[in-house]
Amino acid sequence: METEKVKSLMSLGSLFALVGLILLFLSNHFGTALADSWLMGQGEYADSFMYQYKVQAHSNNFLVCGSILFWSWSPDDSFRLL
Repeated sequence: METEKVKSLMSLGSLFALVGLILLFLSNHFGTALADSWLMGQGEYADSFMYQYKVQAHSNNFLVCGSILFWSWSPDDSFRLL
């Protein structure tokens, strides 16, 4: 029973780390994609400063989420939960 909990916790932690790494490395791509969709919704006129701000803000959001997911799990913490 205890080994099953450890295995499931290790796999969950590995999944969090993998998602965190993906978000870390692709944060700029995701941020640009969201800013591009915002830009398409603006119609004919959009301020370039606002576009740059949106790219930076969305990229930072993905970077922070990826960092939290990647660093939130460690093997030492998993054994405290048992």
